[in-house]
Amino acid sequence: MTKKGFFKKYEYVYDEYLDIYICPNEKDLHYKTTNREGYRVYESNPEDCEGCPFLSKCTQSKKHVKTIARHVWEADHIRHTGEWHAIYALKRASEKSA
Repeated sequence: MTKKGFFKKYEYVYDEYLDIYICPNEKDLHYKTTNREGYRVYESNPEDCEGCPFLSKCTQSKKHVKTIARHVWEADHIRHTGEWHAIYALKRASEKSA
């Protein structure tokens, strides 16, 4: 659960190709580790967050670090929907032609 008044997880864009999250201020949260519960942990660069205008809606961390956890199986369900099959087919076709 996200605290009231803070950005929700879905407001951060996950880039599957680069394996990063992109915050609403267009900064990257990079993969740091996978914890024992099977969650991949992504963290922001504190230097990016320190002067960010959205900091108060993002994190209360004294170190100015935003952390997002995503279960290793979380993205798998997206790949198996009809809508995404079409998108991935287009992506594969464009990669082959490049």
